[in-house]
Amino acid sequence: PASSARCDIPVVDAAQLNASMLSAYYSEPLLVRGGATSWPALRRWRRNWMLQTWGDLLVQLAPNGERVPLRDFLDEMQQPNVTAPPRFVFQPLTWDWERTARPGLKWSHVEVDIELPTFLSGWRREGEGVRDLGNWFLSVGATSSGQHFHSHGEALNAVVWGRKRWFFLAPGSSVRAGDFASSFEFASGLPDLRREGASIAECIQERGDVVIVPAQLPHAVVNDGDTVSVSLDRV
Repeated sequence: PASSARCDIPVVDAAQLNASMLSAYYSEPLLVRGGATSWPALRRWRRNWMLQTWGDLLVQLAPNGERVPLRDFLDEMQQPNVTAPPRFVFQPLTWDWERTARPGLKWSHVEVDIELPTFLSGWRREGEGVRDLGNWFLSVGATSSGQHFHSHGEALNAVVWGRKRWFFLAPGSSVRAGDFASSFEFASGLPDLRREGASIAECIQERGDVVIVPAQLPHAVVNDGDTVSVSLDRV
């Protein structure tokens, strides 16, 4: 069923989208409803499964870069107000930012549970595997956590569990995102910004949805409830 949640960017149902149609949206962000519902991850990546399967593996936390066993972070998520805003896992899956003797979560742990959506088949060159498409990341965070405004190359994000609240700034926007310490603080100040006339696109991404972000478009994310997601930054 269609979601009634706010979304100021174009929305397309995955069943109605194919690779040849995608070029029409390259200049703006796009929400693809149900774009990742076929992923086995949506059925498997629950808290208890992650504890049993990945609990001892190191993951990198944002924003400070600390590396901790995933089970320690999942325990932290259950404690209220440990940090404000909460830290979150932002673990690179396809390369090591810091080599340690202790194993970390990596691509081989997730590859059987995710796949490139068919409507993005044009992103794959002949002979390439899914891993070769760019830099893959796992994100796990409690409500109010999330990445502050940033930009990068073309990317996709798929929510495995929970939901995300996205914010997009148009090129040349007068909004000074750097005045806010975090994406959560920005979200809290958004009503005032809108009353002052700021134009900020917002979109709610639900479980199984995919967001496609054009290259170099400033965006920020706040998790709405405990959320697990996977992202790909194309190279």
